[in-house]
Amino acid sequence: MSKSEPEAIRVPLRNVIS
Repeated sequence: MSKSEPEAIRVPLRNVIS
């Protein structure tokens, strides 16, 4: 993903994967 919204997708994605 780009540096446009890493916290907007990386945060929820990591929470769902974990």
